[in-house]
Amino acid sequence: MPDDYVAVARAEELPPGTRRLVAVGAHAVLLVSLGGELYAVPNACPHRQWPLSESRLCDATLKCARHGWEFDVPSGKATWPPFGYRLRHLPLRVVDGVVQVAWVEPEIEAAH
Repeated sequence: MPDDYVAVARAEELPPGTRRLVAVGAHAVLLVSLGGELYAVPNACPHRQWPLSESRLCDATLKCARHGWEFDVPSGKATWPPFGYRLRHLPLRVVDGVVQVAWVEPEIEAAH
């Protein structure tokens, strides 16, 4: 786990069904609150990098405003179309009611 957590919000400011755009260093991060769980994802659709802060949240699904790709927030999986890209979750923790997020660069998978 990374040591570079940044305080970005108070947990009570994020009731279920809400989103908030925050900064973790120089990176834009979208916080999503669903049913008592918090998620942090880079604010860029994995399909074409459109800001996910402009997406629509319906239940647990983020729908990108640019090309309509849909992602299940808890699993990160694409639900439409159901293949290819997925959301990348960032490390998130809540300490004394403060939401903290760490930026972690994506791992590059070796070619097979």
